[in-house]
Amino acid sequence: MCPLSDARAQKSIDAFSKIAPILNEEPRCLNCHGGVNPYVDGVGDGRTEHGGGKTVEHETDCNGCHNTMAPKRGGVEKSHWNIPPPIFFFLGKDAPTLCAMMHEEFRGDERKFIEHLRDDHGDDNFVGTAFMGNRGLSPEDYPEIPPQPPPNIDGPGLVKLGEDWLATTDGEFVGWDAFDCGCKILRYAIRVTASTEFTKGRLQHKSALQPVDIPITFKDDGTFSGEASANFLAAAKMAPCTGQSTANLKIRVSGHLTQTYTNHDLHFKMENASPTVTRLSGQCVPLGSFGNKSTQSEQTALPFESDQGRVTEKFNYEMPEIFPGFKSKMQLEIVKLPDSQK
Repeated sequence: MCPLSDARAQKSIDAFSKIAPILNEEPRCLNCHGGVNPYVDGVGDGRTEHGGGKTVEHETDCNGCHNTMAPKRGGVEKSHWNIPPPIFFFLGKDAPTLCAMMHEEFRGDERKFIEHLRDDHGDDNFVGTAFMGNRGLSPEDYPEIPPQPPPNIDGPGLVKLGEDWLATTDGEFVGWDAFDCGCKILRYAIRVTASTEFTKGRLQHKSALQPVDIPITFKDDGTFSGEASANFLAAAKMAPCTGQSTANLKIRVSGHLTQTYTNHDLHFKMENASPTVTRLSGQCVPLGSFGNKSTQSEQTALPFESDQGRVTEKFNYEMPEIFPGFKSKMQLEIVKLPDSQK
């Protein structure tokens, strides 16, 4: 799960929205990350044509042309031109996808993301070369290609955008393996099902709670809560009588979730948030039918905990056998709500 409130998630989304256009629109970034395909003739795959013509993959030394890059950190060692693998292409990716891509790549070492924006964390300095605007080409060899650095931002400005984005989630990516946490608004529910059986002599009783989703809402501190109505349906028989009943109540869940790269910890409880209203009707052949209504106010709280807090995680609870023939069990499951239910 993603333990961000809607407000914090929106702050993260807004901050990354200033970074995304630099990645997927600015030629100095996009062309290196999938925008140019040097292995085809002309323009292919919706990419910009490679000015140097078609090259032979894995055989062409790109540094024969791209030999004037910004030096590595320290200014001594020379940077070498290369192309990232397709998994790091930005072409065709929207802001939420790019955001999740950064989360997956830099989770657990978020400062490395900032260092990448600064100067490729000291490796081949493509970022510095991008702000030089020369595509790594020598002006003596290619006087017809003028430098074209990004027009609306400089290196320190890009780093500042990265710092601002990280600050929205206190300097680290949260959500553990929910890589889109902070990239879009995400919401969840606790799904509850239950069943009870009781058999004693000629008496047989069964009740069931069909799946009920209890939507939960996170606060800024990682706590969450939610409520939903639940309806139990029951049937019983003991010749010559049969009966049906419904039990209606509100169920509340509340708890706390921590989901960082090094710490994932979930604690929550489920309790009835209203009196249980039971309606009973029955028939005894040939005696006739009967019905009544009763209210039960007893409150019960059941605790649950986990070191995961993952979507699809299940929690099973079996009631103690309070008397022979009684069996009652409940299952809770963490589910992600579809976009239409946000």
